[in-house]
Amino acid sequence: MKPRGLPICYYPSTIVFIDDDPTLLNAVTQELQPYAPCKTFTQVEEAIHYIRLHGRKNFGDRCVIDDPFNEHQIHQQIYHAERFADIGLLVLDYQMPKKNGLQVAEMLSDLNIPTILLTGEADETLAVEAFNSNLIDAYFRKSTPHLTELLIKKIYELQMRHFMNVSLNMASLLSDRKTQPLSSGFHDRHFIAFFKQFLQANHFTEYYLYQCPGDFILLNGVGKPIWFIVKERKEMD
Repeated sequence: MKPRGLPICYYPSTIVFIDDDPTLLNAVTQELQPYAPCKTFTQVEEAIHYIRLHGRKNFGDRCVIDDPFNEHQIHQQIYHAERFADIGLLVLDYQMPKKNGLQVAEMLSDLNIPTILLTGEADETLAVEAFNSNLIDAYFRKSTPHLTELLIKKIYELQMRHFMNVSLNMASLLSDRKTQPLSSGFHDRHFIAFFKQFLQANHFTEYYLYQCPGDFILLNGVGKPIWFIVKERKEMD
């Protein structure tokens, strides 16, 4: 399911791959590196230790540190270089020695990290069951044509959904304040489509709500910022 609404913040968080085939890992991550940082593991135990160490961190925990919460804490994330180490997604191979991908997903399910499973044709029934029980968020056969292209698209979708889920709590905190509410554009599909197209066309890789109702700081791949100002129609009359 695609996320409904626009997260109040987005940046490329780390994708963790676990696969005992280093050739496949290298091929896929080379294609993905321009879109998001990648961390690869061929050993399950090492991967689980790393994920446990980093998997509970997200921008919501760093933002909601003051009472009352205010939106200026959101764009302060640009000063936290460690934000890119936040784990935003797991990509697990099903066929691995010692533990298969679904066993790993089960072990890490308490972290609520979006998870994609890579399978062989014989494993697809198990993948469907895991998807239907919400243990994983998507699955692909390794033999799927244009696998990397499909992975990139699904990874972006799941990362946006992850940020949307975290954003909901902060949006609620902002709405409780006796100040300007968030712009209606956060839930307007036309504005959301325009905003995403603007980001892509101008090579912006991250954005942060700067102030309500909906002004943003946008950053490109080398960290150059611009200010993106959103006005309601009634403010322009």
